[in-house]
Amino acid sequence: MFGFLNINLSPEVKGVVTQNGEVVVGAEVKRTLIYNDKIYTATTVSQADGRFSFPAQDVNSVMKLLPAELVVTQKITINVGDKDYLAWETVKRDDNDGLVSKLAQLKCELSNESQAYEDERSVIVGICRW
Repeated sequence: MFGFLNINLSPEVKGVVTQNGEVVVGAEVKRTLIYNDKIYTATTVSQADGRFSFPAQDVNSVMKLLPAELVVTQKITINVGDKDYLAWETVKRDDNDGLVSKLAQLKCELSNESQAYEDERSVIVGICRW
């Protein structure tokens, strides 16, 4: 409706869940986005090939008109059985194009140790690689 107020909270996300190199079917994958004190969540399940995806998440907000930096907390968790894994967590600032390519090809190996990576304008923490 008001495209000029459109704010991208997350690009499209695509990934695969594996454990010891084998695909994990039926893992619950949850994306949580926090922007301007509002929480946006979506949940999906990994398919027969271990793949999962989320569509891009946009919102319309008058905040776009203000001279303030865009700050969005992005978090993806994976639940298998009774265990939760931190797949991805970062803070998106403005239009960080470096995150787009990473989120399009997540490889989430459950046996990975959680690591921190520095991106152009963010630190990314989790078990997923790209």
